[in-house]
Amino acid sequence: MQSPELEAAAFRVLPPEITADRAGISKRTLERYVRQGRAPTPVRVGAGRIGFYEHEVQAWLAALPRTREAA
Repeated sequence: MQSPELEAAAFRVLPPEITADRAGISKRTLERYVRQGRAPTPVRVGAGRIGFYEHEVQAWLAALPRTREAA
C-alpha cells in the first residue's frame, strides 16, 4: 500500500507552462501537439484552467525519440 504522499504525487497536475518547459517546447507548440494527439490529454483543474498529470508527462517525454546527440 502506498503512502498518501506517494498517491498524491502520482496525480500531481502540472500547468501548461511547466509541461512545455520540461518538453523543451513553447506553450503554443504544446497546444498544437495536444490538438494533433501528440501530447498527453489535459485535464480541467478549474474555470478556464487546464493542466497535465505529471506521470503522463513523464511517460510521454520518455517515449519521445532522441533527435539530438550529445556533443
